[in-house]
Amino acid sequence: MNLIVLSARSLQRRRLRNTLCIVIIALSVMLTITVGSTSSRYITAIHGISSFYSGYVVLCAKGSIFIQAIPIGGFLLGNTVDYAKALNETKYAVPLLYLLPAQTSYDLSSIIPSNLIAGIPLGNVTILVGSTPLMTGGRWPQGNNSSREVVVGRFYAENSMLKTGDSLKIKNFNFTIVGILDTYNDILTRTIIMSLPAAQEIYNYGTLINMVLVKPAPGVTEEEC
Repeated sequence: MNLIVLSARSLQRRRLRNTLCIVIIALSVMLTITVGSTSSRYITAIHGISSFYSGYVVLCAKGSIFIQAIPIGGFLLGNTVDYAKALNETKYAVPLLYLLPAQTSYDLSSIIPSNLIAGIPLGNVTILVGSTPLMTGGRWPQGNNSSREVVVGRFYAENSMLKTGDSLKIKNFNFTIVGILDTYNDILTRTIIMSLPAAQEIYNYGTLINMVLVKPAPGVTEEEC
């Protein structure tokens, strides 16, 4: 009891100093929580990025640098995938054009751009999305690679107020949204997935791609490719 009385008297005598101490402690706690939360968000984003292309060897143009999961700074000829397939160490190879459109905006609360474009042969979409499911009522794009069907990420759909069955206009091209990725992965949730030829046509890339995903043959490690 005496200790409590003494503490109370001390607080009364040194109100300014004690008030400043309490304020400083409170600010320090708030700063710690804020930094921790921000660091956690960045770590989650980086972890999501590092999980991309796991188990594949990624071929990209010399001098390219990766920003998020996208190689920036160079492109490959479309027949590069044929050379990759011809290697004895290759089980299969898939061309990919992953783009950050010039008009893309950024969400200030995230290090990931608001939308991305992924062009991939339609029969190989699961190589990009893995086991990511579609939201109820959706399906994967069908038909040949001239298809005008797309799957979009959940964040992109919600941010643009779009749903399965809606039309989506990209530049002067019209697409139909046939599925929405049910994921909060920072990259996939912002991605519009379409056929490779469609992405090349929209952005005038001809037959160019910016990466080839190579699956090593059985018994071959990624380092040996």
